[in-house]
Amino acid sequence: MDVDERLRGRIMRAVFDESREPLGEAGARAASIWAGALGRIDLITGIGQSLAFSGIALNLGVQAVVRRADALVFGIFGGALGVLTVLTIVFLAVRYGRARSYARAHPVEPAEA
Repeated sequence: MDVDERLRGRIMRAVFDESREPLGEAGARAASIWAGALGRIDLITGIGQSLAFSGIALNLGVQAVVRRADALVFGIFGGALGVLTVLTIVFLAVRYGRARSYARAHPVEPAEA
């Protein structure tokens, strides 16, 4: 398990585990900031990977045109990678949107003073 995953697990348990004592206003704010930052890092990393796949697809397409060897196979493979890129970006955007919606729908109540 990655350090990032352990940290995310701790944050999510602290924020969304209703059996524990509330974190207090400062703790809730800090946990919310960390959870949002980790979600944005996931989104940016996923988009970077998708762009890398697009670069691979473009490179394969250029090679197919230049070499004129197996152009159909390279074209199909490049097109499939392009479709995969678009689907990955859509999937990550939907996942990020659902996480934000869940966080808004389940706010953390500050502890009573």
